[in-house]
Amino acid sequence: MNISSSDSIIGFDTESRDLPVNSLVTVPALQPVPDGMVIEQAPFASAFGAMIEFAQNPEPRFPLILLLDTSSSMAGDPIAELNQGVSIFVSTVLEDSLARKRLDLEVIEFGSVAVVRPFGTLDELAIPTLYAFGDTPMGQAITTAIKRLRDRLADYQLSGVRAYKPLIVLISDGAPTDDIANVIPDVHRGVTSGEFQFFAIGVQGADMGVLNNITPAGAKKLAGLNFAEFFRWLSRSVQVVSQSTVGGKVLLPATSGWESL
Repeated sequence: MNISSSDSIIGFDTESRDLPVNSLVTVPALQPVPDGMVIEQAPFASAFGAMIEFAQNPEPRFPLILLLDTSSSMAGDPIAELNQGVSIFVSTVLEDSLARKRLDLEVIEFGSVAVVRPFGTLDELAIPTLYAFGDTPMGQAITTAIKRLRDRLADYQLSGVRAYKPLIVLISDGAPTDDIANVIPDVHRGVTSGEFQFFAIGVQGADMGVLNNITPAGAKKLAGLNFAEFFRWLSRSVQVVSQSTVGGKVLLPATSGWESL
C-alpha cells in the first residue's frame, strides 16, 4: 500500500511499518428497526451537544466509525464473536487514560442501517449488543457513514477541536444486497484526497472481490472468526494514535495476528 500525504494518515500492512498519522448515559437494548431506516440526531441538537461536549473535553479527537455487517448470515457464532470483539475493544481503550478521552467512536450496523452508537468518547455511551437480521445494504451503510463523518468534522471545526485522520472500518461476511457502484468513487475520493482512511475487512463468506474494489488499498481477510485479535489490534492502534501528535508519525502494530494471508 503506497500512501502519500502531508496530513496525518493511518494505514496498515502485514508488517509493522512507519506510517504518517494525520455523566455516563445508559443505553437501553435496541430492537431491530425497519429495513432502510437510518437513526440520526437533529442537526441543531447535534451541533449544540457537540459544543458542550468539546467544552468539557477539548482534547484532540480520533474519529472512528465501525461499520458492522449484522445481516442474517452473521447469526450464530459470527455475531457472538463480533460482540465479544467489540467488548474487548471497549474495555482495552477504557484502560488507557488518554485514548478514552481522544477516541471519538460511532457504530453503524447494517442488516438494517442504523446508528446504534453515535459519536462520542467511550465514557459517554455504552455500545448495545448487536443482533443478526436482515439483508446487507452495504452501499447505504457506507453513504451514511461518510455523511455522518463529514457532519462530525464540521462539529470539530465549529468548536475549534483538532483531529487525527478519521478512520472508517467496514466488516462484512457477504456481498452487498444494494447498489454500491455510486458510493465506491466517493470512498476513493475521500481516501486519495486525505479526507479519511477506509479499511475493509472480510469475514468468512465475504465477497473479497467487491471489498477489494471499495477502497484503493484493497481489503484484508479475517482469519476465521478471530474478531477478538482484530479488535485487540484496533485498540492498540487507537492507543498509539492517541499518544501521538496530530500530524506526526506512528508505528502501527502488524496485522499478522488476525489477518488471513
